[in-house]
Amino acid sequence: MLPLALTDDQMTAVLHAAQPLAPKVRGAFLEAMAQALQAQPMLGDGVVHRVIAATQRQFYDPPWSPEQHAPRPRRRAGFDTFRKSPLSPNARDVSV
Repeated sequence: MLPLALTDDQMTAVLHAAQPLAPKVRGAFLEAMAQALQAQPMLGDGVVHRVIAATQRQFYDPPWSPEQHAPRPRRRAGFDTFRKSPLSPNARDVSV
């Protein structure tokens, strides 16, 4: 593999893009970045950033969050959670 001629800012962007990745995939990410950048005819800042975005999507695995996977609470049948206050000007009659 031939060496890449990246500017300091471009190299910093590549290294910063590797930081949110899991440590076990950072080496593979950097290798994929090098291959993708070598396939480009020109290396400008825009090209580098587009390649970073495309390559990072392949390797990024977002952390698991219990809030994202928690079951949503069920609404009870006939229970209107959006009743307006009797003091509001647009209140509807809620008497039954």
